[in-house]
Amino acid sequence: AAWLHHRRRKAPGRAPAAAYVMSDGGALPLSFSRHAAALKELGWIRGTVTFGHAYGGDVETMNKFTALLAARHVLGADVIIAAMGPGIAGTGTPLGHTGVETGELANAAAKLGGIPVLMPRLSFVDRRERHRGLSHHVLTVLRDVTWCELELALPDSLSPEEKKLVLRQWSDAGLEPRCRLRWKSGIGAEEVKAALAAYPFPVLTMGRGPDEDPAYFAGVCAAAELALGHLSAG
Repeated sequence: AAWLHHRRRKAPGRAPAAAYVMSDGGALPLSFSRHAAALKELGWIRGTVTFGHAYGGDVETMNKFTALLAARHVLGADVIIAAMGPGIAGTGTPLGHTGVETGELANAAAKLGGIPVLMPRLSFVDRRERHRGLSHHVLTVLRDVTWCELELALPDSLSPEEKKLVLRQWSDAGLEPRCRLRWKSGIGAEEVKAALAAYPFPVLTMGRGPDEDPAYFAGVCAAAELALGHLSAG
């Protein structure tokens, strides 16, 4: 959402409307998310939708399909950010965690005629080997959960060594041709920090900010940039 706002300031014209869909894969009350409240107060998102056992959105729906439809047709969103709220549950097994819902959401978006864009979990500072480069969570979801064609955006600002690791992981997972990598330029550390500068709260991943884990934040912004590109093309 910060990247969408940042790009909106730099490019005059009609601003794309964004909405947040919160699943029940983490905390159930939307009020637990201070970020959702802040984004709405800032006007960076048009509204919120909750589904399943989650509650408290501007619109409450039964499942992921009706949640996506409500975000598009009730809130009028051009871009839908769909993810669990605070918290995640897992069992330490490849498919035994609530993060697999990202693949289910991508499938639902494709089935409803949308264009799914997965936000990568990308890091080169995480001490856990399974989360270095593209996290095993992302690769598992793409390989074992999604059936639709989709794109994974990555920042072109990665170093040659970092790109080499990601490309090896991608090849080993056997994701082509159904999943395609899209390298997005213009998303370096300074651009990411400029986008976050207008946001009043710190944004962290595993306790790390953009200075400590720049690849993670650049990956999320690359996904937002890819979504904007689809809007421009449409």
